[in-house]
Amino acid sequence: MGCDIHAHIEYYDKNASKHPVAKKLRATPFSCNIQLGRNYPMFSILAGVRGMTNPVASPRGLPYDPPISLDVKNHYYARVVETEQEKHHTYNRLYGGVVYTKAEADEFLADGLSTAHPTDNCLIKNPAWHTASYLYVDELIQARRLYLYNSLQYNSDIQGERYKNAIDILDKTSNVELMKHVFGDIESVGLNAAIASMIVIERSGNYTTRFVFWFDS
Repeated sequence: MGCDIHAHIEYYDKNASKHPVAKKLRATPFSCNIQLGRNYPMFSILAGVRGMTNPVASPRGLPYDPPISLDVKNHYYARVVETEQEKHHTYNRLYGGVVYTKAEADEFLADGLSTAHPTDNCLIKNPAWHTASYLYVDELIQARRLYLYNSLQYNSDIQGERYKNAIDILDKTSNVELMKHVFGDIESVGLNAAIASMIVIERSGNYTTRFVFWFDS
């Protein structure tokens, strides 16, 4: 069975955690369900999923400071209702897209396929999801660097001077400088677009961005 990633970009004010009231504010969603493709080398680098590569950071679960945006929350959690009739009610089906009865939810929890929301007993983790984590922009750029190393290693079309130049750039450039270089067909367009969006957001104000993701299957 194949494995896919569910990736999202959020941002928030850097000073949010300094103010008790602001700490309660959720992150702001920028983009949900970013299309990165079924890319197992990347999945391994991001979170150690479907590969033997050490991840750029061990999976952390969902971020909580500040809390995830409502958009991400509704993608990650399934709604729990009492009856089958409620399950098929239009409102419930629209809320997050996935709804289970309490009996179904209890079975998922008992089997270890899901976990309850920490404060809302009407939500459980969608049992199809696993290995939730998040990365900040510098970590995501480092993931790109590792992904490019991996691509160079397994792409026999890149040899000689082109290979040497690419390795020199990866070995010697900072994260900021690395983003000024492109490497052609060994790149992940989706990953580059995610990083570029995060950089632009952070340059637009006093913001921190984070790349929140999990996997299915």
